Amino acid sequence: MSFDWRKPDPPRKFTVNEKNARVWVKQFQEIWDFARGNLEIAQQCQKKQANKHRREVDFDVGDEVMKLADQAAGPYKIIEKVGQAYRLKLDEGIKIAACVIDRAIEGSDFGKSKAGGD
Repeated sequence: MSFDWRKPDPPRKFTVNEKNARVWVKQFQEIWDFARGNLEIAQQCQKKQANKHRREVDFDVGDEVMKLADQAAGPYKIIEKVGQAYRLKLDEGIKIAACVIDRAIEGSDFGKSKAGGD
């Protein structure tokens, strides 16, 4: 269907050579597998490089931490560990979540604030 003033050209008739199509698909699949393998190798290299200086952060009950939000807030004292998260002692009127995952808190020493003496 065309909305132009002239009539469209009739579709060209051609034959599909199944053998050539299979060869093309096989070549394309080999290229795809090669690219996927290289992407996986690159991801492993990037992960290794990113994790070189990373360490596990362990907070204890009583530590003072900074909570990350739009701006860093705190320090807040950890009052309870709940699985991978921590419950914080918040001041009255603070409208942020009292239970946070360890990736959402930060301080001078990967989460421990200077006020905590750690």
